Amino acid sequence: MNWTVIVCRHIYICLYELYLYLLYLHLFGGVQEVMGVLIGSAVVPIALCLMWKKTNKWGAMAGAVFGQWLGLVAWLIFAKVWVQGKP
Repeated sequence: MNWTVIVCRHIYICLYELYLYLLYLHLFGGVQEVMGVLIGSAVVPIALCLMWKKTNKWGAMAGAVFGQWLGLVAWLIFAKVWVQGKP
């Protein structure tokens, strides 16, 4: 058997165990939200790099980082307001 298949199986098993553990702790929804906030900010700059000829690498990188910070700040503000009971 190829060694890459064995390594991929081990990674898959470990990630599945992590998924089940987070599901057991009822933390999976929060993990999905964090991943959406942290990764979702890079979607628009990457799409513009692929589809718009005038997009340069510095603008795409700055847009991804700035969008990530804005998303994180908005998420933290929403979480603070939600915990205080003022939706």
